Amino acid sequence: METDFNYRKNVVLLIIHAPEEQYTFEELKQVFSSERAVHINKDLYINSYQIAKSHINSIRIIAYSRTSKHPDLTWLSVDDPGFLECNKKSYSSMLSMAMSLAFNTGCERLVYINHLCPYINKEHIDFAFSNISEKNAVIGASNKGEIYMFGTSRENMKLFDNFSPFKENLLSEIIEQAKKNKINITGMEELNLIKDEDSLKKWLENKTMKNAIFTGFANKSAALPLENVPSNHKKKKKHVENAIETNTDNNQQNQAQQS
Repeated sequence: METDFNYRKNVVLLIIHAPEEQYTFEELKQVFSSERAVHINKDLYINSYQIAKSHINSIRIIAYSRTSKHPDLTWLSVDDPGFLECNKKSYSSMLSMAMSLAFNTGCERLVYINHLCPYINKEHIDFAFSNISEKNAVIGASNKGEIYMFGTSRENMKLFDNFSPFKENLLSEIIEQAKKNKINITGMEELNLIKDEDSLKKWLENKTMKNAIFTGFANKSAALPLENVPSNHKKKKKHVENAIETNTDNNQQNQAQQS
């Protein structure tokens, strides 16, 4: 992606809740237990902020539901980034409010990143920004169809009105709505979300491996990429594009049966 000197046209969006038990996803608490889920969720929030912060050709908008215990974001970063206050709002409402703020203040391209996916890197964000247009949105999904990232312009933001990190069939709903509105979807490589013990273990092992490699290279004054996750979008299987093809095939079959 070429550098956009008017970086305010690009927005990276994060949705964040206070790191407290009552504001932690029930789905995570059921898997990890309440106390452990809070800590895991907080670590993922911090990781996602560092990812967003590393993208220097954009600005960040954080939608945050603060509490009396956590009235600001000093727990997220010593920089204490500002935020759009979204107290007592649902996840989709927070997302909608933040997207409206971004586009009403001059944003032309917006990339949302799901904090539950720690494998996102600058290259993924660049790829999303470079493929956003008035008639094209970008979606990154896991092999189970969970959305870890999307990129949109103002014209296509309606596709994500009912977004939720854990909503079933969300990908197919968005693809169907895109088809009805004649909006193209560009798919990205598959990346996993942290939702169970197995995915957590793989992430922690990946972090340990990277830290060990980084320490060895640092002693030799060598540089190391921030992420070692493959991101060749042409060679990697695209779950979103497969879903689009499946949806098209199903519609054609239904039309044939009706005939």
